[in-house]
Parts: sequence; structure tokens; C-alpha cells
Amino acid sequence: ILGGGPAGLSTAYHLTCKPGWEEEYEITVYQMGWRLGGKAASSRADSEYGARIEEHGIHLFGNFYLNMFQMLDDCYTALYTDAEGNPYNPDDEPVTTLEDAFSGCNFQGLPDFVKGHGWVFQTGWLAHNDGKPWNGQLPDPATLVSGILYQITAVLTNKEPWFTPHHKPESLIGKWWRPIEDHVLEGFAKTIDKLLERGVEDHSKILDVLKDIRRHTQKHLRHLAEKSLSWRWKFIQLDLITTLIQVIIADEVLALDEHGNLKNDIDRLDQWDYREWLQRHDVDPMTLASGFAQIVPNIGFNYPNGNSTGFPAFSAAPYVYFFLRQVMAEGDALYFFAAGTGDTIVAPVYRTLLKRGVKFRFFHKVTDVVPGENTIDEVVFDQQATLKDQGDYEPMIRVKNMYTWPAKPLYDQLEEGEELREGGYDLESYWTPWKGQTKTIRRGGDGPDDFDYVVMAISVAAHPAVCPKLLEHRSWWKDMVDNIDAFPTQQLQVWLDKPVEKLGWDFGLEGTTNRVVGANYTYPFITFTDFTDLLKWEDWPTDHAPQSVIYWSGPLQKPAEWPDYDQHQFPAEQDI
Repeated sequence: ILGGGPAGLSTAYHLTCKPGWEEEYEITVYQMGWRLGGKAASSRADSEYGARIEEHGIHLFGNFYLNMFQMLDDCYTALYTDAEGNPYNPDDEPVTTLEDAFSGCNFQGLPDFVKGHGWVFQTGWLAHNDGKPWNGQLPDPATLVSGILYQITAVLTNKEPWFTPHHKPESLIGKWWRPIEDHVLEGFAKTIDKLLERGVEDHSKILDVLKDIRRHTQKHLRHLAEKSLSWRWKFIQLDLITTLIQVIIADEVLALDEHGNLKNDIDRLDQWDYREWLQRHDVDPMTLASGFAQIVPNIGFNYPNGNSTGFPAFSAAPYVYFFLRQVMAEGDALYFFAAGTGDTIVAPVYRTLLKRGVKFRFFHKVTDVVPGENTIDEVVFDQQATLKDQGDYEPMIRVKNMYTWPAKPLYDQLEEGEELREGGYDLESYWTPWKGQTKTIRRGGDGPDDFDYVVMAISVAAHPAVCPKLLEHRSWWKDMVDNIDAFPTQQLQVWLDKPVEKLGWDFGLEGTTNRVVGANYTYPFITFTDFTDLLKWEDWPTDHAPQSVIYWSGPLQKPAEWPDYDQHQFPAEQDI
């Protein structure tokens, strides 16, 4: 398996879930540098910087990450229970269950640029329930429709606070009209409640009710939305949610055939960009221009070439799919990790795979993949370092009793350790001047690392560097690489000497696992999140301990052409 990111690790995990797999395979994962995780890799800085957690982005799980939750549940169980199913924690580790590893969050901050007001920071609550995503399954279509209608009634009746501005100026007409408007909206909510009592099979009736709600909101709320920020947020939510559910029903996205299977493939919506698709179905221009409508493509950094100065590009199919799954999956809307991504997610999978017998070869940078007629015949590596002793590289350290990854190689284990340390070479960069030894493994060979099958689990963006011969001899593979737009991202972490409550983020969230999650902001850092809860796992001196830490993240516009790898200064030129 080439690459030790999420794709490579999950491949190894699922192969080793099959009973008796050891009789069929020997599995080896090859990884450049000294740590696993790929884009999800994180590390700990040196002690002079408080063993602080350093990430590659803002990482968290949505409640619909069922495969990842279930894989991690299996890994935590394998590591921390004995053969009889009793808790097992000989090293006194602080995080040993999924309940320890994840904390739910349903609160979101949404900056939005509003004409006449500038940037307004609105806050609100995301759809959630009392379930657990690692125990759940995706709901059937009828449950999805019911749940979305419940979500509409929540907005209509204020059962959950809708997105509201941090500062709530409201005109006199808005205050006068509010009781009347609330009464009318509650009437619509009662109509939806009656629909839910009778069942949601009569889609024509649901469409009639949704059209009534949309006509009412367009006729009355639209005018108030121009005058009041509070009504603006309510109008936008009702307009977007009713548009989505109306179109999902009208386009038969969830329609079933006589066998109970989905009649249509949601991927047919790929022919439209999400903005074009919403406009085709008469979403209001105010809604389409709002941050609320851009959340989904924005958090995926879906900006062509990484240029975040324009609108993101995102097809209607994943837009609808994300909406359905996020709204209706089990549990809280979002799940943050107890510590760094490498600590909470990557480390338990790695340790579980070691326990199962998977081998890992660190310091193996792929430089070519050589195809045969219908096979892969050779894989060529730059072996960046060799071990002093026989055996395997041991990549992990402990911080506050937690297994984690260092920010640099553990040089004492390496023959070239002192030279690497003194030169400060970055073994995770293709532009590094450091060159190791060429190593080739072959299909069907007799060497200890030769192979029968190879899995390419390295990002498509890296394929011009890692498999040039494959691209040269397989035009269909080259077409894939050329037509998938991938670009770098950038991350900023700031440790502050004041708590966020004293910096303007005082929303009464103390005593909960909720925190400010900013899904929309201006370029270049279009998302931001409060990660102050991670400070307890860092190791700062008491006289120099931060009181809060905020992460910003966003796409990074890629150059028109990537420089040759002998341009060793290129990474340093990209640093802020």
C-alpha cells in the first residue's frame, strides 16, 4: 500500500478485518517521512513550544461519517478491551473510548457580509438528535422527509433558536409585526405537524404546503428581511430549506420503485452547479448570496485552483447529498477530536494495524510506479533514511500519557540522524535537497519487500511526482490526473493570552462541548474555529500558558506551473 493517509490506512484496516487474512496476504504500508496521516497528519512541537498540537487544517467529523466512526470504534475496542470485553488500559492513557475521543457540537458562528452592515457575525444551532453516529445507520427516505419537515417547524416555531446576529438591531415595524408573523408561522407549523401525523407518502400534499410557506415568506418575510437582520436570517433559512425539500420531492430524488430501492441516481444532478440548480428552482437572490447557502462548498474548499476570491464550484448532487446526510444522521451535528487528529484518529488505527500484523516502512518516498502490460511491475523509492538497529522504526512519542507524533523524525534511531538534524531537511517535501538511496521492489520477485498487488493510496495531486511512467503509458490514468483539480491549503494557528470570552466570543457556552465554528469568512482563511479545549493536552509552562487557541484554514492558490523539484527554495518562498 503506497501512502499512509486515510485511504491507505482504511485499506489496510478493511483487508485485515477478513477472518484468516494472514493466510492470504502480507500487508506493508510505505510512507514518506516519519509519520502517518497524510492531510490528516498532526504532530507535537518541541517542549520549548509547549508540545503544542500542529495541524494541517481544521479537522472534525460530521455526524454522517459512519464508516470512519465504525472503524475507529473497532480500533478503540481492540486497543482498550481484553479478551473478555473488560476495559484494558495498562499505560493509563487518557482517551480509550469513542466517548472520550469525540465531543459533540451543535453551535455555529456564520460571518456574513450584509449590505449596509458590513460583516455581521450570526450564530445558531444545527440540526441534531440524541443518537450516536457510531451506532447508527443512514435513515430511509420517508424518515429523511419527516426529519426535514420537523426542521422547518423548528424554525417556524422557534423550538431551536434560528441563526441570529450577534448584535440584533430591529426596526419598529419589525417589532410590531413579529407577533402577527409568529402567529401565521405557527399556523404553517401546525399544518406540517398534521402532515407528519398522517405520514409523508402523499408528496403532492407536502408540495402544496411547502409552496404555501414559500409564497408567504416571499410576500411578507422578504420585506421584513430587508429591514431587520433577525428576520433576514429567518427568511434565508426558510427559503433555502423549503427550496431544497421542495426540489428533492419534485425531482424525485428520494422516490422509491416497487422494490423499495431509490428510483433515481442522485448523481444525475451533477450536470448543474449548486448555484445554477438553486436558481433554476427560484431560490431567492438574498438567500443565494448569503453565507448560509455557501457553507457546504465553503468548508470543502471547493475553489477552482484554490482561488478563494470568487464563488466556489460545487455540483448540485453533493450539495443535496451533504444536506440530507448532515441534517438527518444520528447524534450531534459536528464532532471534534479530543486532541490532535494524529493523536485521536491516526494513532489508534496505526496501533491497531500493528497489533494485527501489518508492516510499516517509513522514510520511503515513491518516485515512480512502472507498469507492465496489464500490471504494475515495479515501484521505485527514494529510501530517505536507514535504521541503526535491525527492526522497525518506532515513530511515536508520549505527551501527557497520550501516544502522538513528533514534528521531526526521531533522529536517534537513524544512521543518517545527525546529518538530517543538522541540515534541517524536510523529508515530507519533494523539493528537499536531501537524497537517500534508490530502492526498487518488483512484482512476483523473491526479495523481502517484493509484491503481488499494489494499492495506490497517494493523493492524485502527487501522481506527476510519484508515478511519471504510469502517466506516460496509461492515457486513461493521465486523463484522470489532469482533470481532477487539486490544490494546496493553508493553516494558521494562534495561541492567545486571553480567553475567547474576553475577545468578544461570549455566547454563554460554558459547561458544554459547543464552541464557535466559523464556516464562512473572507479569503484567504475562509474558516475558523475555537480549539481552546485542546490546551489541556499541550504542555506549556505555567508562567507562559495560553488561555485560548484559534485555528484558521483555507485554500491556497496554486501556481500556474509547479517548479521543478531541484528548486529547493520553493517551499520557503510559500511561507507567510
